[in-house]
Amino acid sequence: MATLRERQGYRERVLTALYEAIEGNRLLGVPGRKPRNDLRRMETEEEERG
Repeated sequence: MATLRERQGYRERVLTALYEAIEGNRLLGVPGRKPRNDLRRMETEEEERG
């Protein structure tokens, strides 16, 4: 099992990447619901194929 320090470091990297992605989308004018809707559409398409 990872140590507390390792888990904290991992959490920091994940949150930093998430914040950077959100900020990038905001600057591009992409509303927060667009990525969510895109993901749902892709999941639906996969289910229809499967």
